[in-house]
Amino acid sequence: THEQNTATQKKQRRHNNADSTTQTQQHRLNSTNSTTQTQQHKLDTLPHTDKMLAESTQSFEDASERHITEHSIDQASQTVNSTIKYRSATSNFVTATLPKITVQEIDEPIVLNYWTEVGGRAITGFGKDHVFKILEETKGYWAVQRVGYSAEEDLTIEEKDVVARKCPQAIVKWRKSPS
Repeated sequence: THEQNTATQKKQRRHNNADSTTQTQQHRLNSTNSTTQTQQHKLDTLPHTDKMLAESTQSFEDASERHITEHSIDQASQTVNSTIKYRSATSNFVTATLPKITVQEIDEPIVLNYWTEVGGRAITGFGKDHVFKILEETKGYWAVQRVGYSAEEDLTIEEKDVVARKCPQAIVKWRKSPS
């Protein structure tokens, strides 16, 4: 009887978990069906600075002409920000500051050219801890490209557990990207 009760309780927990998973999947499906509304809602509910960053990122992505004018270093987070100038949809030049990784995701050549012009990414004094993206997977290892470096010039092989610990979001992007 005790074994039957335990088995029944396990079935009930699995059933409850399955219901919860189904509800979550349905919620995601509903969210996906209204992508434009969701994106606008996200922009509307972001804190002011995050909203400005998201709007600047989208405008920069849509721009026909883009330049990096300078960079700044955030020692606390060990990240680099780019001051960018771009031609907006209204044909005016706009200046904004975006994280270097965001700029590289949108327009990698201007990041690589910028670093070449100013003496290389190494001038920041930061090591190569920041993964830009995973390029390849082998058993136990990831082939990764670092932020501020080209894949052709500076591909590194890292143990999967190290990447998972230091940069789990790169793994999420890799898993979501088309093969």
